[in-house]
Amino acid sequence: MKQTIFYGAGKNAEDNFSAWTDLGMIPVCFADADKTKHYSKFQSSEIDILPLEEAILKYPDFELYVTPTSEKWESIAAYLAKWGGVPLAAIKFFEPVEYRKGCPSMGRCFITYNKIGCCCVPVYRDNFEFEINSDYRLNFRYFEEKSKAVIDDWRNNRPSICDGCPNLIFGIYDIAPVVEELNISSKDNADFCNTKCIYCSSFPKPEQATYEERGREVIAMLETAHSLYPDHKFRVYVSGGDIAVAPFRDKLFDVLKKYAWNADIYSNSAVYCEAAAEQLRDGQSAYVTTLDSTIREKFAEIKGVDCLPKVLENIKRYSEAAVDKRQINIKLIVLDGIYENFEEMGGVVDFVESIGANLWLSCNVYNADKRLSDGMFEMTVRLLNYAFNKQIFVNIMYDHFNIEDAAMLRNQWEIIQGGIT
Repeated sequence: MKQTIFYGAGKNAEDNFSAWTDLGMIPVCFADADKTKHYSKFQSSEIDILPLEEAILKYPDFELYVTPTSEKWESIAAYLAKWGGVPLAAIKFFEPVEYRKGCPSMGRCFITYNKIGCCCVPVYRDNFEFEINSDYRLNFRYFEEKSKAVIDDWRNNRPSICDGCPNLIFGIYDIAPVVEELNISSKDNADFCNTKCIYCSSFPKPEQATYEERGREVIAMLETAHSLYPDHKFRVYVSGGDIAVAPFRDKLFDVLKKYAWNADIYSNSAVYCEAAAEQLRDGQSAYVTTLDSTIREKFAEIKGVDCLPKVLENIKRYSEAAVDKRQINIKLIVLDGIYENFEEMGGVVDFVESIGANLWLSCNVYNADKRLSDGMFEMTVRLLNYAFNKQIFVNIMYDHFNIEDAAMLRNQWEIIQGGIT
């Protein structure tokens, strides 16, 4: 039988010790990094507080339960694993989570596009995906089985299909993750979008029969998810084509309303959708729209449609519908060879500031294997600095960038946030 050691003899341990012992969690000792506590007793008990290295030498067949509050779990677990010599399998928590290599999407994010998947990183998504079965119950079952197998590889430090992915990092993850996100992504020749963006492939309009089949597929996914997990409050990502002009738009929003599910709604904002605005009034859903430039000529060049005034008007209307302005997210895609000067990009940051929204920075996902030119990279860093100085929240979608560029961009963003400009 494993010997239980509690790591951390601080306030949270003092507040919860009785509750933990009532559950049968009786430690053989405490371990703590605070030298002033060493060789004393915990509260009025006879339980010793020891240095970590001494505790695990004295009780070699141990499990180490981390007692501080959850915001400290990751840093403590990283310290224990790297410097404390504690095996990952021995690091435990009072919740069904663990410290391991992982990804926030695996097992949680169910994506439907040409196939079924869980990954948004272009270079790696093919490694997980599988063909869509007409019986969506089987799709969910196989998704769970495949996710579990990949997580077992990570947990046991075996080679996995995700090795090398920038999203594969150590952190705190659910021991047995369940599907929480349903992502309706783009399906080739089945999505209709009313713009002709130079970085996308959703135009032209598909055959009506194809689109109707896609609509049935999407609704089947949502209804099956509810039948399998009736107590779940899913978050639905609506990102295939443009939902504002989709024939199944009303059915989709009816499902969201029926089950009170939150959503992330992706749209180009060329057409205003009242159902999307209504969804934002729940205070939890989000709206994501790509604004490639606030210079009309450049916008039309990129979008293939001259509709910038209407797009800006509609974004403002969505912003007014939102309970919190931070529900509105403006995405800017870094397009090498397209932007000729900073103003063509910087105006987007000014617009984001004017409505109090967030800025999402992405790259051309269809060319994620290509490096940015030096000039484009420098312009991107300048844009980040510009947004930071305006106190705008920035979400950098690192997995949409070339891996080397993503690493360099992450470093530059940390420098900017640290005030070293």
